[in-house]
Amino acid sequence: MLALCCCWIILGIVVGKVAASIPMIAANADECDSLKNSSKGFLEMTTHQRERLENCVFTFLTDEEMKFNRDPNSFHTDPPPEAKLTIQVDDVAIRHVQLTSGSTYQFQIYGDIYLTWEDTRLKWDSSEWKVENFYIHDSHKIWSPHLIDHSICTDPSTCSSELTDVEIVSEGRAYARLAFRYSAYCNVDYSRFPEDQNHCCIYFTAFEADRDVAFALETDHSKKVNRPVAAQNLYDRVRGLSTLADEHSAWVVDEHTVDITHLAGISSLEVLKVCVHAEKKMSTIRMALKIPVTIATLIMLVSPLFGDLRTQVYIKLFILALQTICFIYLCSIAPPNGFAGMRPKLYTYYELIFVMSAISLLMTLVCVALSRVKRTIAPTHRFYLAAKLVNRVVCCIEPDQATSYQRYLEDADNQRTSNEPDATMEWRHVYLAVNNTVSGAFFSMYLIIILIYFF
Repeated sequence: MLALCCCWIILGIVVGKVAASIPMIAANADECDSLKNSSKGFLEMTTHQRERLENCVFTFLTDEEMKFNRDPNSFHTDPPPEAKLTIQVDDVAIRHVQLTSGSTYQFQIYGDIYLTWEDTRLKWDSSEWKVENFYIHDSHKIWSPHLIDHSICTDPSTCSSELTDVEIVSEGRAYARLAFRYSAYCNVDYSRFPEDQNHCCIYFTAFEADRDVAFALETDHSKKVNRPVAAQNLYDRVRGLSTLADEHSAWVVDEHTVDITHLAGISSLEVLKVCVHAEKKMSTIRMALKIPVTIATLIMLVSPLFGDLRTQVYIKLFILALQTICFIYLCSIAPPNGFAGMRPKLYTYYELIFVMSAISLLMTLVCVALSRVKRTIAPTHRFYLAAKLVNRVVCCIEPDQATSYQRYLEDADNQRTSNEPDATMEWRHVYLAVNNTVSGAFFSMYLIIILIYFF
């Protein structure tokens, strides 16, 4: 008996609520008809009336969907009835780029993707309802594409996306903005060290069961930008607003690209690839690494203009010390983890400089050593004249007879006969000419290397 009484009480409550909701539904329907048949245009209505009319349109669309599908949640859970869904990418905007915490080259990208898709369930007669388009404040009320990023980030505080500004149009089209914040896959090119280049990409896919999803790109493939990469987070809960200061890194984003590709091995699954290209702007360090060592090497290669062989040896040893100091500084600013198997052009440039300097120094030392040897047989006359021509006309120098590099190899001068011929000075002309010719050849080669490397 008690159970029967409880059942009657519950039934009375349910019937009462249903009876109370019927007048409310009827009142809403009357209000929608009144707004739809009003003589005022949509822009002439008050803000409250426009909001009510938009709700009426959405209620009408929901009721139309319920006629074909009894599931009340199908309007926002099921995709459009079309067999192939095309998601149109109208624009991609990069708002902010910053370094990932603890990394010197991994980027975190903040941006917006503006999307458009067709949904025949969203069609209505704009002349009847006086509304051509309106925003849906809750994006979960209708179906929207779920763009998934394939990054390895699992921290929701640093990696997230949100679909906002959803607008539907009477032709059955929807517009939305996807605001994302993800860590990108980065590939650094160290060939132009210290001005490295970084290429970072984010990959988005939109997968729906029993549907073929395709992307249509309606924006420029690439856009030029000039945006410095921040070196810290936009906001830190511990430090508060003090972290909003503009603390940028050496990286500068100069271009961002958008492309449609496919995952490896899955030709039917399209991927929206959003990439940024950044470069380290370190012109001061670049000039500090190039200009001093270049000028020093040029001075070393024109050392024949400074004087005899001994002076040239001192100059080349001093220049070699300067080159070594520059190379040590270059190594001190290299990445601690190396260059990922790459050889920067600047290192190749230094290797060529050291090879040319070593050969030039060894050549001068050999010529100095040969000049100590007493020669009794003179070189051929043409050879001697050619050597004097190189020394006097080209290098404006000739061996000084008063210069003695060392004693002759003979231990005692009294062992030589007074009438013994001495051709040492003629051979010094030859040795000096050979040294000057090698220096001139290296100087010409180095000028070509400079033109290729700098330009």
